[in-house]
Amino acid sequence: MAADTPQNPSKSLDEVLTDLREDAAFDRLGSLVDYATRAPEHGDEIASAYLAIKRSRTHADDEERVAHYRLIRELGRGGQAVVWLAEDEQLHRNVALKLIQGLGPEGHRQMKRLKREAEIASKLDHPGICPVLDVGLAEVPYIAMRHIEGEPLSKKIQAARAAKDEDATAVSFVNFASEVSGGTTDGDADTSARKHDTGPSTSGELMGVVELIEKCARALHAAHEDGIIHRDIKPGNIMVTRDEHPKVADFGLAKLVDENSLSVAGDLAGTYFYMSPEQVAAKRAGLDHRTDIFSLGVVLYEMLTLVRPFEGDTTEQVAHKILVVDPPPPNELRSKVPRDLAVICGKALEKRREARYQSMGELAADLRRHLSGRPILAKPPSPAQRALKWVRRNPTKGLGLVAAACITVVGLFAVRQLFVARDSIEAL
Repeated sequence: MAADTPQNPSKSLDEVLTDLREDAAFDRLGSLVDYATRAPEHGDEIASAYLAIKRSRTHADDEERVAHYRLIRELGRGGQAVVWLAEDEQLHRNVALKLIQGLGPEGHRQMKRLKREAEIASKLDHPGICPVLDVGLAEVPYIAMRHIEGEPLSKKIQAARAAKDEDATAVSFVNFASEVSGGTTDGDADTSARKHDTGPSTSGELMGVVELIEKCARALHAAHEDGIIHRDIKPGNIMVTRDEHPKVADFGLAKLVDENSLSVAGDLAGTYFYMSPEQVAAKRAGLDHRTDIFSLGVVLYEMLTLVRPFEGDTTEQVAHKILVVDPPPPNELRSKVPRDLAVICGKALEKRREARYQSMGELAADLRRHLSGRPILAKPPSPAQRALKWVRRNPTKGLGLVAAACITVVGLFAVRQLFVARDSIEAL
């Protein structure tokens, strides 16, 4: 039975932790949301204390459970969630169970929205999407997803970075040993020899990177066609199976995560590096599917260069770069990146969404053209377009340059008129 202690958002962390310990002692422990809403600014600390109490109350001969899921082992954790491998004891299958922490002051309302979005996402049927199986609120809010045998793309990128740090001469993009023509990978192939290879030595291996992003784009295009925007595309949300097929995960969760992370000033949230300009500018009312195109472009850039296009020590620095700064083309950082691929990446990373690919289908089609050796449709920006983009982002300097140009033109015209007048006088 939940405690009758009134929920008071102004309570201090110590007061909430005292409530938590007393309720546990009298066997009246409520839900995590009940306690987190009493001191929203300390949601993470409260969640950690709550889960520690839950674990301490589990008898040694019992197995830890959340609802009808038996927790087996921890798969990973982030700032707002812990992911467990768990057994669904009703359907007798293993799932990836994400336990949400730190919902903030409107936890119940956010859970309702989360459940609604996850129910929509669960209807997605595409081989490149990891479906949501269940959403609920037990001791903690949870989301059950299909368990993928593999690892997140973020781990592959980290491994490539580590190998690059050890050997500065190593090739600098993530290695997927796939065939260009087939678009598939032999699951029985020996992958041990390439685990420590930081990048391809042939163009075919580079194309494996392109194939992975193309498959992600096609999966996201299917979601967009069903009216679902992911809004949190990043390497950590792309699972790579043992036979190197990508599965886009965490549909239905991004809006909840974005709302929490966007409100934190000066504290760098993991997803911030991959946000689109319209997300950073908090234009959530008009957010559409093209935000995912930008984020997938960031992932492609990072895979090709092992460098994020927008880096910084604080959210303000990263936000400024996302909104204002154009990163150098990937082929300027890594000479083995083909020019056409750099152009595709640049078009996906356009600040103005009208200038990006207008659908994931368009992006996937251009990637397939590149894989097939056909001309791509994307064009690099002309000098005039680059100048116009610069003026848009630097209006004050742009007006100054325009004014200076006008003065120069007027001055040249005046000098010319003086010469014309002088010549006329001399002719007399």
